[in-house]
Amino acid sequence: KLPEGPMTILDSGAYAGDATLPFTGPEDKRLLTYSVDLEMQVIPNQKQESRLIKGIISQGVLKLEYTADLTKSYAIKNEAAQERTLWIAHAINQGWQLETPEKPAETTDNQYRFEVEVEGGEEQVFKVNETRTYNQQYRLVDYNLNQLAVWSNNGELDEGLRKAIAKAASLKS
Repeated sequence: KLPEGPMTILDSGAYAGDATLPFTGPEDKRLLTYSVDLEMQVIPNQKQESRLIKGIISQGVLKLEYTADLTKSYAIKNEAAQERTLWIAHAINQGWQLETPEKPAETTDNQYRFEVEVEGGEEQVFKVNETRTYNQQYRLVDYNLNQLAVWSNNGELDEGLRKAIAKAASLKS
């Protein structure tokens, strides 16, 4: 067992950096950040898109089902002359399903860890895609005519559903 506290990292007998070690029990495995590689640059970017996949009206309730795609890209630039191995720690988002890459090198309770090889002097983009589906429900009687008009003109909804919402709007008026 190792207690929590500071530690110094040596690489081939030379100082490589400092780290803070969390409490580590027998057979535990920890990934420690102990220095910054100034020849590696990583710029993260995130984009989320949602699209309607299904809509129905049942007992006066408009039920819409959506799918959402979350893409986080990591723009990586290796300014060193030699190849580098980069570990990307990507947070696990509860309720989201990892799509690509199919399998991380490691998984912890709250992170996916991906191992990325980057040739010297090269740039590349590493993408992590996640998806989820979710539902929204609206009692049509609770909404005003303006909102019903917006739904009845929504191009994402199929024609039959738009006509049913328009009919509900005419009945409400």
